Amino acid sequence: MAFEAAFINPFTIGAVEVFRSQCDMKVSIRSSQEMPVQEFAVGDIRGVIAVNAGAFRGMMFVEFPNPTFSKIVARMFEGTEHPPVSEIQDGVGEFANMILGYAKRELNALGYQIAMARPTVYSGESRQLETIKSRYRVSFDSEAGPFSIDLCEVA
Repeated sequence: MAFEAAFINPFTIGAVEVFRSQCDMKVSIRSSQEMPVQEFAVGDIRGVIAVNAGAFRGMMFVEFPNPTFSKIVARMFEGTEHPPVSEIQDGVGEFANMILGYAKRELNALGYQIAMARPTVYSGESRQLETIKSRYRVSFDSEAGPFSIDLCEVA
């Protein structure tokens, strides 16, 4: 499947809406492009969630540098700029869930039949996944710092 705007836009809009509603933060799109399959994982912490929509089988990655997500969690919980690692990891998984939830609602209205899945959170070094056929990245800037969403189609 070639990545089409009708498929990508609900994830992009979902990220903007989640930031607005959960953090009262503005988000802007820095870039949006297909990426080489070999390049992978730009963030220190990433939420990964399965996206299966009819003929499309893949994953969504929401990736953050640690300083960016620490500021986001602090803003969400009106607390310290250095929240515990467990809160950061829970927050990344919840962001992935909320973004997919928004995209699911929009895409299912177009007939995609996306089911919800549980996110997995990774931190540290990136991992190369050999089953990826194609990948599309949307990079964002926010008041807290940069982050990105990757949509990956798997073989």
